[in-house]
Amino acid sequence: MSTMDTIPGIDSLPDDASLLKEMVEGLYSTLEKKDQIIERLKHELLLLRHWRFGRKSEKLAEDGQLALFEQAPAVPETPVAVVFPDAEPEGKAKRQGHGRRSLPAELPVERVEIEPSAEERVCQPCGSDKVRIGEEIRRELDYRPGSIHIREYVRPVYACPHACEGQVTVAENRNDSPIEKGLPGPGLLAHVVTNKYADHIPLNRQEAMLARMGIAIGRSTMCGWMAEGAHLLTSFGCLIREEVMRSEVLHTDDTPVEVQDPSGKRGPKTGRLWVYRGDRRHPYLFYQYSPNHKREWPAGVLEGWKGYLQADAFPGYNGLYTGEDAITEVACWAHARRKFVEAQKSSPKGAMPALAHIGCLYRVEREVREECETLGIRLDDPGPDGDRAVALRLCRRQEKSIPLLDAFGKWLHGDGAVVLPKSPLGEAMGYCRKNWQALQVYAGNGELSIDNNPAEQALRPVAVGRKNYLFFGSDQGGNTAATLYSVIASAKRHRLDPWRYLRDLFTRLPRITVSKLAELLPDRWHDSHAAD
Repeated sequence: MSTMDTIPGIDSLPDDASLLKEMVEGLYSTLEKKDQIIERLKHELLLLRHWRFGRKSEKLAEDGQLALFEQAPAVPETPVAVVFPDAEPEGKAKRQGHGRRSLPAELPVERVEIEPSAEERVCQPCGSDKVRIGEEIRRELDYRPGSIHIREYVRPVYACPHACEGQVTVAENRNDSPIEKGLPGPGLLAHVVTNKYADHIPLNRQEAMLARMGIAIGRSTMCGWMAEGAHLLTSFGCLIREEVMRSEVLHTDDTPVEVQDPSGKRGPKTGRLWVYRGDRRHPYLFYQYSPNHKREWPAGVLEGWKGYLQADAFPGYNGLYTGEDAITEVACWAHARRKFVEAQKSSPKGAMPALAHIGCLYRVEREVREECETLGIRLDDPGPDGDRAVALRLCRRQEKSIPLLDAFGKWLHGDGAVVLPKSPLGEAMGYCRKNWQALQVYAGNGELSIDNNPAEQALRPVAVGRKNYLFFGSDQGGNTAATLYSVIASAKRHRLDPWRYLRDLFTRLPRITVSKLAELLPDRWHDSHAAD
């Protein structure tokens, strides 16, 4: 029914003023609701058009953005010098050029010599044979398809030549295979796992790739291999989880995954993969699978832990931020900015001041990274250089970010435009007001990030992978994926080759004791294999 259908004819209007006033108020209320619906539909249409045809970047041009404010916060142009004890000044690191980079020295070289013809090797004036005085070299990279080989374990059988009874000897049959009585060796098992969980190649494509090499291995067989590989890595995955939970700062996030019912009686359901990213002194990641999105899963992982938790505004975390052993909540400025970016489509004038303020906060973070690069120190370094970088970031935030936060808070809570609370801009402002205290926490601790992007980046491989393999076959398949993602993501955080690392794990884990598992953690493994 339209608004006009609710308006009676002029002749049928009552004469009572109070009744007329009540009717007008009802009409105003109806119109206001319809305006809100129209505004939201227009906003959704603009978002759909932007997602389909527009740029995905949230970057805001900085030129003149502070001019949007009547009283722009004063931001010092020249950074205050931070003095570190026993710190030697270093020059700015030289950036690499854009030319062709040198090829790795360890690559095998196939030498092909192209000799001149016999006539060309004879000197024309005197008729003497020319001598070799040098060579011209042109290098190219070529590719030869990967090879699979068979490894035979041969145990010679010895017996007494005089046929003495009981004198037959054979070496002990050691079970060094990653899968007991299984076909794959450590390299092939690592290859299949790396292809799926690091390079996002589903098993049906791997089956076709192996078939082109003349090897018939079904995807169901490879699925069983991965389950066995994850089972072998269970204790190691628990060790990674223990190391992550020793962190003072944790980043966490989750993403949906589709899970099939193996019995086929029910349709697919939506499970979750959660990631927990350790701090710079505990540089590991572990993933957890859950069949639903209930608060019990993060609550179970974080039970007894105390520190700074950087996450989104999922209500399931709220109970962790109260009580005697409360976890300190650190909100994400990327989420806050994203809501204003979406609101900008329908209310550019109202959203622009907030985006300008948030852009200034991110500019401070960018300047800190550039200053650290000049000093030759890194924020993710677990050692003294990392301590220096963290101290520098805290100093710059106290100097620049806190005044910006104060100015933004005044605009948000008092000077901001009055907007409809259910409008996109109203929801963006409401999100910041609700989480304002948690949004300011990062400025008081140099160990904290301004946003939760590290956790979102850790879930990006899952998002890319599920577009290819589409779903997990069961809840057990989700647990398998979580274990394998934990090992691969921790290896990649240390810039290790996942295949090489997994191959070594699958080689050593069948015969290693639990007390020596820590030697295989990615950072310690990297140090012991640095010369390889």
